[in-house]
Amino acid sequence: MDVIGVDRVFIMCEEVGETTKKFEDLLGLSFSDVIEGQIEFDKSEDVSASLSKSGLEILAPRQEDSVYGRFLSEHGPGLFGISVRVRDVDAAVEELADKGVEPIGRFELNKFTEVFYEPDNFGGAYVVLTEYTTPHPAQVGWSNLSQ
Repeated sequence: MDVIGVDRVFIMCEEVGETTKKFEDLLGLSFSDVIEGQIEFDKSEDVSASLSKSGLEILAPRQEDSVYGRFLSEHGPGLFGISVRVRDVDAAVEELADKGVEPIGRFELNKFTEVFYEPDNFGGAYVVLTEYTTPHPAQVGWSNLSQ
């Protein structure tokens, strides 16, 4: 697998605005506006997110009965997962499938693709394989990827 590096670190919380404010006040980080969106796992999952240019992404569930809501309920706020940037996401998915590790969801927007994996496969944290050739959403904003 051709891994470029860690792309983002995901922190799960109950409320995005409150948590980003803590990181802004304590560490001086800046974050994007809160994004309300849907990620497809077994069904469509509603999530709120805010992304810093440093690669920290703050997530909060928008519904209790979701992957995000159940994770927060079972584990509390904290590390949710990591995004690993790869050169060829389809080749990486195939390589993991050959090792018996199957994805649970996929998100695509133009030349930005993410594939999601269960925490059981990776020591307790969700892993997201990410491939993009355009600037990262933290640099240009999610809405600019759709153009």
